[in-house]
Amino acid sequence: GALSNQTFLSSRPRADQSLFEFRSGLHPADLVEGFRIQAVGLVRLSRPKLEGGHGSDHFQTPDYATKIIVPYLRAAGVKTVWECAAGGGMMVRCLEREGFEVIGTDISTGYDFLKKPVTHNFDVIVTNVPFSLKVEFFKRAYEIGKPFAFLNPITIEGELCRMFDEYGAEFIIPYQRIAYLTPKNKKSSPQIKTIWVTHGLNIGRDITFVDLKKYGYPNQGEWR
Repeated sequence: GALSNQTFLSSRPRADQSLFEFRSGLHPADLVEGFRIQAVGLVRLSRPKLEGGHGSDHFQTPDYATKIIVPYLRAAGVKTVWECAAGGGMMVRCLEREGFEVIGTDISTGYDFLKKPVTHNFDVIVTNVPFSLKVEFFKRAYEIGKPFAFLNPITIEGELCRMFDEYGAEFIIPYQRIAYLTPKNKKSSPQIKTIWVTHGLNIGRDITFVDLKKYGYPNQGEWR
């Protein structure tokens, strides 16, 4: 990232600036996107919400972000995908076009992933986790015990860290930030980086970096 000019305009740190930021001249986004580095540790930056309800839960995933996970699903022999927070169904349709059988459920149509018993057959759970319920979604996925791939902010709370450490996780990190689509079919301005967190796909590497341009970035795909 670019250096922030304003860090050089004063001989003293700003009130919202850590000593590390002041001395290094680096903006937090230049260090770890989505985090602010402070003396006490890593503090999660807020993500903007849409109007009404849990706005951050209603973003739809552009096709290029979904296509990242496709090669790893195929390598794992996946045939049937469960999209457990399908929303408007954009990820469902993208995965169907990629040749998978997809089961799409959503709380808006009466299926609560966190509470309903699992009665259908599938190979892997794939979704963009609701922002306000990400810890609960990961906990539920580990309880179910099947492979999963979740799009999640790179900001990771302590409880998630403990789960990843205990049960295992592999991360697919795009070079670029993903611009999600709002329910009004508008491209959002990406505030933080989101990554794929996977379990049970046996990728073979703890961290894999990918260039979104290989998957059609920055084209959003079809809203249909």
